[in-house]
Amino acid sequence: MAMFFEDPPLSEGTIRQRFKDWSGEGYGYMAVVDETLDDVMAIRVSDKLCPIRKDNVREDLEGIYKGIGRNTVRRVYELSGEFDSARRGGLEVLPFADVLAVREKMAVEKYRRKVEATGFLDRVTGNFPEPD
Repeated sequence: MAMFFEDPPLSEGTIRQRFKDWSGEGYGYMAVVDETLDDVMAIRVSDKLCPIRKDNVREDLEGIYKGIGRNTVRRVYELSGEFDSARRGGLEVLPFADVLAVREKMAVEKYRRKVEATGFLDRVTGNFPEPD
């Protein structure tokens, strides 16, 4: 049986400090991400903060989702103005076209892995194998 570990949630002070730091560094958004690491012996759940560049939302969002474990974007802050008046919410805070492109790419990759696992698709060439 696996053990379950859960890190304490991020404090508002930590979130405010990162907001201030990253808005000063020119980032456009900050994401609060739930990270779940599954191992044979343990499951670890924690929160982490990830900066997202305004000009590279797709690239940074892909990086979040391709990180170690299962990552879920829980909350997004727009890094403009003061913390208390900043726009915040879920993925709707980010540009829609970028979010849609990343989600579509992830869905295609997931389906491709599923088909490869069945043996119907060659992993090297990406084509269906030749009949014998």
